[in-house]
Amino acid sequence: MDRQLLKGHLPVIILGLLAEEPRHGYAIAEELKRRCSSAFELGEGTLYPLLYRLEDKGQIKSKWVRLTNGKERRVYQ
Repeated sequence: MDRQLLKGHLPVIILGLLAEEPRHGYAIAEELKRRCSSAFELGEGTLYPLLYRLEDKGQIKSKWVRLTNGKERRVYQ
C-alpha cells in the first residue's frame, strides 16, 4: 500500500482499529504493521501526537491501566 495514501488516512485507520478493541500505542503500531504486510511502520513521533489530537477532539478516550508487574500503560478506545 502506498505510504502517502496510508498517512493521509491514519486517523480513520486508527479509529477503525480502536473500534475493534481498546489498544495501547505499541499494539496500534504493531497491528497496522501486521495488516500492511510490514510495508508501513508507524513511528512514535507520528502515532502519539495523532492519538493526543484524536483525544483532544473527543474522538477517542484513554485510561491508564496497571499491569501485573506494577507498571502502567495508557490504553486508547
